[in-house]
Amino acid sequence: DDLAAQHAQGLALCKAQLEKQQSDAQRQAEEDALFMGELEDKVARSMEKVRALSSELTTVHSSYETAVATIARLESDVAALKATLEKAVADSDRRIKELKAAHATALSQQEQLMQTQMQTSLRDLRDRLTSQHQAENETLRAALAAEHQARMADITARPLSATTTLTEKHTQDLAAV
Repeated sequence: DDLAAQHAQGLALCKAQLEKQQSDAQRQAEEDALFMGELEDKVARSMEKVRALSSELTTVHSSYETAVATIARLESDVAALKATLEKAVADSDRRIKELKAAHATALSQQEQLMQTQMQTSLRDLRDRLTSQHQAENETLRAALAAEHQARMADITARPLSATTTLTEKHTQDLAAV
């Protein structure tokens, strides 16, 4: 009996342990199921975040490609503008040199023209003054010749002592002319 009681007690103990293990296993299975549910929810939320981030990354990548294309276009535009500016500066420099050369030529021509006009004016003035001087000289010579003839006539009509003084005066007048 003792053995049967021990056996019954061992069986009861085994049954209790088995029930406890089953209870623990069921509780563990429930906890695992709850954990798996929470994990699945977390995985689903993470996947949603991954999809959102992937979409955002695609948008950012598209924006990046657009920005790179825009930068390349802007660099091309800047290079074209730089070339246009350099050409405009070179054209301006060339035009300035041409204008300076034309100005120097025009200035030289104007100086030559002014010199020629001045020489012509001076020549005309000299010719006029020479002609005027010759006319005045001829008038003065004619007047002096007439005066000379009048004095000579007067001298010949006077006595010899008065003639010497008048002749000296007449010689002085002629020397002055």
